[in-house]
Amino acid sequence: MTSSVLYIPIDREAFKDLMREVLPELLAEMQPLKEEYTEAEFCKLVGISRTTAYRMRQRGELKYILVGCRIRYTPEHVREFKERQN
Repeated sequence: MTSSVLYIPIDREAFKDLMREVLPELLAEMQPLKEEYTEAEFCKLVGISRTTAYRMRQRGELKYILVGCRIRYTPEHVREFKERQN
């Protein structure tokens, strides 16, 4: 069985646009898993604003835990959110 590689020509600007779109997501996935994330960390990982996160929590669309009076998200919350967005 032989393996083949397909080369697709792409201009420099199109490549830069593609990297701007893809790299943040890849880098976020490469970050080590933490036991829990702050709201700011969660929002950065999933690409939403803190206001959007607040509204989604109020509507019951976003799972979270409370640690004392602080909102935290688990790696499972991150995974579930990303799956729903795809």
